[in-house]
This record gives sequence, C-alpha cells and structure tokens, in this order.
Amino acid sequence: MKRAYSAPHLAQLESREFPEPAWESPDRDNSFRDLLPFYVVYPRRSFTAIAASLKFHGDKDYRGWQPVANSAPQQSPAEHPDDHYQWILIGYVPPNTSFDAKLKLRDSQSRLGVAVLRDLVAAEDRPFQSVHLKLPAPVEHFAASASD
Repeated sequence: MKRAYSAPHLAQLESREFPEPAWESPDRDNSFRDLLPFYVVYPRRSFTAIAASLKFHGDKDYRGWQPVANSAPQQSPAEHPDDHYQWILIGYVPPNTSFDAKLKLRDSQSRLGVAVLRDLVAAEDRPFQSVHLKLPAPVEHFAASASD
C-alpha cells in the first residue's frame, strides 16, 4: 500500500530556557558515574546495526530497543582500524556485571535480523570493553566472540 504524498512544509520551533540544573554532591550517588561504555565492533559489510536491547542478571526479559551510536572509543585498538571496521556503542553498563545483548541489524535489502550476544561483562579496570562480531562467509548467521 502506497502512502499519499504530502508536500514538505516549514515548521516554527519553540525556544525554551531551562532553569539552572540542581547539581548533586559527588558522594550522593556514584552508580550512574561508574557506568562503563560497551562497544561492538564488526567488519564493514552490507549490514548495519541499528538498535540494541540489554538483559541483566535478574531481568526476566530483554529491555526495550534503544538506538546504537556509530562511534568508536577515543583510544580504539590498532587491530581494528576504523576504515575496515564499524564500531557501535550499545550502551553504558555497570562494571563487572554480566549481561546479554540483542542487536537488531538491517541488511542492504532492508531486511531485519537479530544477533544475540551472551555473557558480556565490562571489566572495571578498562576504560571500555568491546566485543568483536565474527561473521561467517554467508552472512545468514552471526557469531560473537569476546575480545579486548
């Protein structure tokens, strides 16, 4: 079913100011500040990761889908140069906490697929953690292996 064409139009944006933020004292709650970025890196292919859903120990099911950020950490390893690999930030996670992740993928024909990554952990002694997706020759199935 085709959607009816609607001509583009300009909209006026509303401008608002917000009050001075209420800053918390450093000793009040460190849990958010202690979260670590978790990345997935994979060889550039004909698909793109578009969303991630996380499941932490104790969760009955995966949480809602969140868009991923296509960006590499500032100190990305030399073994995964940016011109051959795609880096995505799937979220910020508590250190040393095991979790599973689902990645929603879109291929060049706009088909959607899901890759499941199990038993991921962000080590507290590293500025970030990454998982390298290893892809078999035919890209119907996805496998993951942990790497630094």
